[in-house]
Amino acid sequence: MQSLYNVDFDQADSIISTLDSAELPSYHNFLKAHYIRWKYLPIHEQDESVIELYGNYLVDDYTKANSVFDSLITINNALLKAEYHYNNKSYYKAFSNGASVYKTISPKIELPIESIKTEWLLPVSLYHYYYSYYSETNKVLAGLIWFFKSGKKEKGIYGLKKLANSNSFAQTEALIYLSQIYLRIENKPDSAFKYASRLIKRHPANLKFYEFYIESSLASNNSTDSLTYLVDKLLTSKNTYFNKYGLCYKVLTNQETTESSILQAIKAIDNLGGGDHLKSLLYKKAYSLTKKEDYKELLEESRAYKYTLTLIN
Repeated sequence: MQSLYNVDFDQADSIISTLDSAELPSYHNFLKAHYIRWKYLPIHEQDESVIELYGNYLVDDYTKANSVFDSLITINNALLKAEYHYNNKSYYKAFSNGASVYKTISPKIELPIESIKTEWLLPVSLYHYYYSYYSETNKVLAGLIWFFKSGKKEKGIYGLKKLANSNSFAQTEALIYLSQIYLRIENKPDSAFKYASRLIKRHPANLKFYEFYIESSLASNNSTDSLTYLVDKLLTSKNTYFNKYGLCYKVLTNQETTESSILQAIKAIDNLGGGDHLKSLLYKKAYSLTKKEDYKELLEESRAYKYTLTLIN
């Protein structure tokens, strides 16, 4: 898993090729699924055939999986598909994938976090947090999950923190979720920066983790000498997804940014496929510089997350 989190696909290929898929089906298929997950970023923009290939490895593996992998096999399969459908506004399909996880973890939802085995902490903690979050923010999903056992945000956060401080193979997943949750949902950039810092320290080659680190650094005013280096790595990546982030962050980290440079970055991002989140960051910057109402309106139209970097004081 470390080679995959570090996006070292050559090493991952070498490791996976040494595994006997007949003797170690759980481990082999688990790694193959995560190989697809990290190679095809962003996953929600991929063709559905990629999603299905990922899911097939996990579903085929589930009936054979040993107890150590049961929860992650289930949660990764369901969450990836749920994320894909949610981002495409197919809420019922997203709900259906989430429901498959519910059946597995339902007996554990009401247990104290301390009594839940480590391998179950990730799905149970995520259930608690996101049940509460979507109940409050998405009327469609709230109507679908009302008959499920209720979840508590604070219990979910507590479980993720416990997992992040463990030696579990799911530790990195907990750090990812904590970075995202604190940055873009809870709007607590200092906490996000703490977990994002741990992520890039553990996995310095994973450019996806740069996203959380740079944004939480800017949002919390924790500027570091490494920002320029990280932005350059994004700009020189062979993946246009990361190039777009590099273009945006180069403008945001430049103390002498002008309105013209912001507009150039937006145009370049559009030429690479666009991205509402990145454009919302730039529109916020443009409004802060010029106070033009047009930028404020564009910010509100494009804003994907309401947090420090996209909210106007």
